Amino acid sequence: MLTMKSSWVSLLLLSSVMCVSARDVILEFKLAYFRPTGACFRQIYGHSAALYGPEVTVQLCDNNSHWYGFASVDYLSKSGRSIGLCDKTKVSLLPLAVGIKCFAPSPCKKADFYLGAGIQPTRVHTRDCSADVNPRQTSWSVGGIFKAGAYLYAPHCVVIDLFVDYSVVRARGKNNCCGSSTVIPLKANVGGAIFGVGLGYLF
Repeated sequence: MLTMKSSWVSLLLLSSVMCVSARDVILEFKLAYFRPTGACFRQIYGHSAALYGPEVTVQLCDNNSHWYGFASVDYLSKSGRSIGLCDKTKVSLLPLAVGIKCFAPSPCKKADFYLGAGIQPTRVHTRDCSADVNPRQTSWSVGGIFKAGAYLYAPHCVVIDLFVDYSVVRARGKNNCCGSSTVIPLKANVGGAIFGVGLGYLF
């Protein structure tokens, strides 16, 4: 919980810095369906999970309406069963992302379509209830994220973001495997496809 609060503060500070020379700013909260691509992750924690968090998108230049920067903090938590001994286990992901979006305005001026890409440092924390393994493991990995979506502009500066993202992240740790019980193996794929919607405000 403290990590999420710190991430919110970091995102707000980052957005304040980015807004110094920007014209348009979109601050939104996203809720998404996460579909992991790693076979091991799916075997332990299932084929789907909820992912949510804030994102800020900022126009980089006053005279250019195509290039925007973005920063986001997401959170995922899911319970499962370890491979081998089938012990109860839980994973939490905290992906942080910073990157660029390219906007393609719609002729009707009620929507903007965009493509984006960025780097995504991700905190992977696992907890296993069995006494046979180290109960808690935390590691950081750096991956990437690719974005595609559309902003729909509603009255009163309300913005609806319909998006599809794809993250590429491989967890790296020292002791995530122990004996015949596996929580998350070394270099496990913890990325996946993300389908969601965001509700925001255009400043």
